Amino acid sequence: GSPVAGAQVALTSNAGGPALSPLTRNVVSHTRTDAAGTFALTVAPGAYSVSANIEGYPFEGGGASPLLHPVTVEANETASVQVALPPTGLLDVFVVDESSDPIAAKVSVVGIDPSQDPRNTQNIFGLINNTTGVFNDLQQDGLPHGLAQVHFAGTSGTTGPVALEPGSYRVVV
Repeated sequence: GSPVAGAQVALTSNAGGPALSPLTRNVVSHTRTDAAGTFALTVAPGAYSVSANIEGYPFEGGGASPLLHPVTVEANETASVQVALPPTGLLDVFVVDESSDPIAAKVSVVGIDPSQDPRNTQNIFGLINNTTGVFNDLQQDGLPHGLAQVHFAGTSGTTGPVALEPGSYRVVV
């Protein structure tokens, strides 16, 4: 396939992580792919898993969570892993008024994202409960449940093509 710029890449530890109550997925590091679809991370030697995500695309393999690619990092060595994100659909909305003139508008795509960010949870003695996403912080600025995407059509009336993975949605302007 073609290289994908801006894909989110997470490196998780296979050891489960530190603490009295380890996270379900210990995210060691994360980054985004560059214009050539490549990424680089500097980590300590050890066993890890690599997963990738890009908004509007299905997870690799088409499942409800991203595939984990095991990788072993040796001291002073470079380890490589390839992730193949499947193709996706595009949505382009053109908004006009009753005279068929283009207008600016907020466009909401209502539906359930089939590839939601996997949750990373931790409970410490029932006193502290943490929930974050592997690729994003689910606690900050997340979309409400059922709202898959929000876009804005400019004065030209168009959102431009935006990636939207296969599924059933309702577009509300």
